[in-house]
Amino acid sequence: MGTTYNISVFSVHKDKSNLKNEIDNLLIKVNMEMSTYIKNSEISKFNSSNSIDWYPISKGFARVVKNSIDISEKSNGAFDISIGPLITLWGFGKKQGEQIPSIEEIESTTKYIGYKKIEINLLPPRIKKKKSKLKINLSAIAKGYGVDKVAELL
Repeated sequence: MGTTYNISVFSVHKDKSNLKNEIDNLLIKVNMEMSTYIKNSEISKFNSSNSIDWYPISKGFARVVKNSIDISEKSNGAFDISIGPLITLWGFGKKQGEQIPSIEEIESTTKYIGYKKIEINLLPPRIKKKKSKLKINLSAIAKGYGVDKVAELL
């Protein structure tokens, strides 16, 4: 998940011999759903698709997107997972840029941004773009989801 973690467990009720592997496997699963750094993750596959049809996703991915959209609505768009293209344009993420984008580049990019351009269903878990070039980024929420999943496991 692009970071390190440390967990201390104080319990006599849980067999801890395999706990590290269970936690690692759980976080690998979350990463394979929501990491934009992994080319074949669910989010990367969704982002690389230009389809505006429903796209099947895992339950966890759907839950995080749904919660993200709820937060976007409550914050009047201050939190918005559709800012992926702006993140790339400004040089954050995988490719580090050294040049400030022009007003024209920013304006042409923002037409593909907006959480209202995303549809989500939990049953069945699926997501849909209203704009083919829309891309999402869950970096601001996925780590918290990973922590929640680890807490559930423990």
